[in-house]
Amino acid sequence: MQSRILPDLRGYADPGGFNMRREIYLLAMFIFIYNINLNIIDNGDSVPASLLPFNILENHNLTLDYFSEYFDTIPVPWMVKKPGSHLLSVYPIVTPVLVTPLYIIPYLIIKVAHYPMDPLNPSFWLIVDILEKIAASIVAALSGVFIYLAARKLIREQAAIVTAIFFAFGTNTWATSSQQLWQHGLSELILAMLLYIIFTNNNTEKDLLAMGALSGLFVFNRPADSILLLPILYYVLKSDNRLYYAVGCATGMPFAAYNLYYFGSIMGGMEILFGALNIYNIGNALGLLVSPNRGILIYSPIVVLAVFGYFKSRRDPFCNLMVLSILAEIAIYGSFAIWWSGGSYGPRFMTGMFPYIAIFMGLYINTLSMKKNKLAIFCISILFAWSVFVQIVGVAYPYWLWAQAADIDTARAWDWQDMEIFTVFYAGPIEIHPLEGLKTFLADCAHQTPG
Repeated sequence: MQSRILPDLRGYADPGGFNMRREIYLLAMFIFIYNINLNIIDNGDSVPASLLPFNILENHNLTLDYFSEYFDTIPVPWMVKKPGSHLLSVYPIVTPVLVTPLYIIPYLIIKVAHYPMDPLNPSFWLIVDILEKIAASIVAALSGVFIYLAARKLIREQAAIVTAIFFAFGTNTWATSSQQLWQHGLSELILAMLLYIIFTNNNTEKDLLAMGALSGLFVFNRPADSILLLPILYYVLKSDNRLYYAVGCATGMPFAAYNLYYFGSIMGGMEILFGALNIYNIGNALGLLVSPNRGILIYSPIVVLAVFGYFKSRRDPFCNLMVLSILAEIAIYGSFAIWWSGGSYGPRFMTGMFPYIAIFMGLYINTLSMKKNKLAIFCISILFAWSVFVQIVGVAYPYWLWAQAADIDTARAWDWQDMEIFTVFYAGPIEIHPLEGLKTFLADCAHQTPG
């Protein structure tokens, strides 16, 4: 059956199914490298997502009331709200809800050991931080695997592996998605899974069910990324889309109900972000591309390959809509009052679109030959080496020092004399003492265990 997507560009006839050994190797490699820094990156934005799985398992609800003592210690707890009688996450709760199964075994161990979930106990926070990082790295690693699976439907095996590696280590998938439970990691994973389903091109009811379920979760995981579903909707229009929409509504409805019940808005706690949009601010959108402190081409120049990949696929409507959704996404985030994404590292807001960019990169990589394109491969190696270096700085060096040094605004985001990458790098790597934390935790466990 000929594919409706990129029918003329498939350089590899996929044999079908999973090559479990290769997928497991990739998954293990991604998880290992994402955790090799042995560093817990603490950013207040992800605190609610790191605590909610514990609360769901312990108290069977979606509030953060159980941890109110901890939030009382924060001078300005911007990551939570109390619109009524309950303390709630400002940010969408799709990610913490979906990763909760990963917490079940550690939670049971905690209960068996009679270890209290005390939010003011540093040892408990060590557990929280470790589990958050493991969960985030698994989500990010799965994204890389599904990028490989999706790309393999279009291009050669070797090119698909290279594409997945570029995606996993040359973009903020590493420095952002794999280190904390931001919403971006799940956005990447869902989009990569959707691309895999579409490129598989079975077009069965089961596919529409899966795509609908994933799309519903995608919208409520990070509403600002919803525009990225534009190509998916185009694909679905050529099918029996009633099933897709019905399932999408079914998976999204619980989260919509949560937002309406607690916040009185379908956008939930993030409604404030959409209240001050300035859609005419082209300069900020440009800053997301090339500014020294938030430009995607500065932090991940390897993505420039996507431009060449697009020229290989520009006649395909699906690919044109992928580009359109990317540009619309940049325009949306460029219209945010805090378009520079706060005190995080690099172009965090751009992370959700990386699965589309990866596919375009793969289409170009697929055309290269070690014998015929030595200069191009050399240049690509340089771009990838810089991209990896920047990501290493983000995970192994104290990136927050740049944000703490002065207020971030548009002028500072564009300041070439005050580049985040070099400021953080020159500060030196983070000192890691994992054994000290482990000793403290074991001593605390011994103290807490009855008898």
